[in-house]
Amino acid sequence: MANNKQNGFIDIHSHFLPFLDDGAENYDQCLAAARFYQSAGIEQVIATPHFLPGTKWASAPEKIFETIRQTEDILREQEIQIRIHPGMEIMVSDVFSNNFAPEQFLTLGEKGFYLIEFPLHSPFAASMAGQLQPYLESEDIHFVIAHPERCSICLLYTSDA
Repeated sequence: MANNKQNGFIDIHSHFLPFLDDGAENYDQCLAAARFYQSAGIEQVIATPHFLPGTKWASAPEKIFETIRQTEDILREQEIQIRIHPGMEIMVSDVFSNNFAPEQFLTLGEKGFYLIEFPLHSPFAASMAGQLQPYLESEDIHFVIAHPERCSICLLYTSDA
């Protein structure tokens, strides 16, 4: 039987940390995901819980770091060798885009890349994207779009029409 395991892969968009969003509901689910990662050869995960301003899914960076520490302790106890990096999947909204403050968000693995998600179908998506334009001129801030396939503003820019 062939070994399909590939070592060295990194998951850059994961909701496997428990209790932070609609991902893992508890440590059992988190451990199941971590075991899958390990069996598939995924050695590192960037945990990207949803960040939706004004909702219960708006964990402060300190809460995410604490959950990572607790999760890593449990993984070590279970002899699961997965390295977890901090991150957020940041929902862009009119409130967010008018008040974007990079220091309040976690980047993907602390490298200056912000994982952002635009609303699925919003007539204001183009103006929200426009609010982020000044940050695109920075050499320190980069935006990675989560789910571009279902982002109306992304589809607008890729349309042949």
